[in-house]
Amino acid sequence: MKTIIDGKLYDTEQASLVAVGAYIEVYRTQKGNWFKKCGSPLENSCRVVPVEGREAQSLVGLHAPDEYEKYFGRPEEA
Repeated sequence: MKTIIDGKLYDTEQASLVAVGAYIEVYRTQKGNWFKKCGSPLENSCRVVPVEGREAQSLVGLHAPDEYEKYFGRPEEA
């Protein structure tokens, strides 16, 4: 899936899929930008949305905790 937002191309085929949730996929581009592809079976559609670092960090921590350290460093113990 490709889309252009604010003059930037977001392409799920070229980006790295980092995390997968029930109705969300989180990607990282080769330039280090983050975006999510989300949708709902009720809407029967999906969309691509750029995300900032904090949101990406939260989404990866929630949906792919084993990948978290690779992108954001070792998390603090609770």
